[in-house]
Parts: sequence; structure tokens; C-alpha cells
Amino acid sequence: MKQPNRVARRYNRTVLCCALASCLAVAAPAALAQSANAILRGQVSGASGATEINARNIATGAVRRTRSAADGSYTLVGLEPGTYSVEADSGPAQTVRLSVASTATLNLSAAGGAAPGTPSTLEAVVVTGSPVEVKTSEVGKTVSLHQIQQTPQITRNFLEFADAVPGMIFTSDKEGHTKLTGGGQNASSTNVYIDGVGQKSYVKEGGVAGQFASAGNPFPQLAIGEYKVITSNYKAEYGQISSAAVTAVTKSGTNDFHGEAF
Repeated sequence: MKQPNRVARRYNRTVLCCALASCLAVAAPAALAQSANAILRGQVSGASGATEINARNIATGAVRRTRSAADGSYTLVGLEPGTYSVEADSGPAQTVRLSVASTATLNLSAAGGAAPGTPSTLEAVVVTGSPVEVKTSEVGKTVSLHQIQQTPQITRNFLEFADAVPGMIFTSDKEGHTKLTGGGQNASSTNVYIDGVGQKSYVKEGGVAGQFASAGNPFPQLAIGEYKVITSNYKAEYGQISSAAVTAVTKSGTNDFHGEAF
């Protein structure tokens, strides 16, 4: 009588292991992309109860929606870097630029309401610039697409622009071997993420592909939209690093026809 019970237990364990593996396989892409996506949060005024928040990517037309909490707070996670038009219900729309791996705060007003801190004597307030996030201990700097396109360099390696970030050093020898180091540590202490996928080498020394013994670039420069160099206090989602994390987002299709070549 004991033998059937043992078989049943083994069968149950096998089924549970398969189910767990399936769940991890489905959840993996979302978890990997967290290091490249942006977060938008804020407060909605002039509304009673929950309010629908609409964020539209101006370049692609993609729309993300959420509802605010009873206290008017809202959070949109997993947003692709880009420029968004954000509104609460039928209230006035505001434009916000979200960079890679960033968290921005944008306060909104519903129809008939005024955004928090807006004087009642003004009909409209135009704000120029990007929101600044001050509620994080993360130390980093974003390298924009404009910098990548306009700053002269010789290697065609997009990581060379990280040399402008305090504490980061990019070097290249006559044979084409490159190294990106941070905080005085060796190159194997850094890691590069492309759309949330780590480029750490598990075979050769040097960590990121394209460094030390392997010449070349970890990714084509023309395919990179922008990236962020985080030198300290990075989140737990960045692994296999002890000096600096570079998280990059690739260019994606938009509603405008354009291209470039080298």
C-alpha cells in the first residue's frame, strides 16, 4: 500500500515543478524589462473618488491607462522611455519626457480642477523641462540620443559616451579592445543591460561582451536610443555588478518614417 503513495507523491512533485517553471518562463520578460522602463507617478486634484489616468506615447500612439486611488495618487509602471501626453479624465493634458530607468513625478488636475500648487487666479500654467526625481538614493546619469549623435568619438562603441559620467573610464587599445571601468574597479565589475537583458559574459574574462579578449561592441551604436549609467545605490534588479550598471534602451518604430546609416 505504500508504493502507490510514493508514486503519487513523486507525480505531484513533478507537476508542481513543471508549473513553477512555466510561471517563471512567463514572468521572465517582464522582470528583465524593469531595468530599462520608466515609472510615472503623481497626484490628481479636482476629482472626487477614483480618476482614470491616460498616458499616450506621442511617438508611437500607444496608450497606457490606470485609475487613481481614493486620495488622488496614481502610479504607471513599465513605461517605455519617450515623450508622453498625460491627462486625468477630461482634464488638461500635460507633456512629460521619461528617460530610461527613471521615476518621474507629474501632478495632474481633473476636469474643472487645478493641479496641486496652482494659483486659482491663473487659467493655465506652462511648464518647460523634465520632471526631476528627488525621492531616490540612486546615483546615475542619462546619456541622451542627442549626445550619442552629436558627440565625436572614434570607436563606434556607444559605451564610450559613459566616459563623461563621473567615476567612469572608457579605454581602447590599438587592437580594438575596449574597457569600461567604474569606481577604480576592473571592467568585469560592470554590467550592461540592453532592453533589460544583461550582456555579462559567462565564458570569457572581462564581464561584458566586447571587452578584454573579445574585440568589438556589445551592441550597434545606431540601434541605441539612450542609456543610463548608475554608479551606486542601484536597485536589486541589477545583478552581477559591483561597480556600475549601464542600462540601455534600443530604438523602436514610431509613426514617423525615418532612418540613418553609417
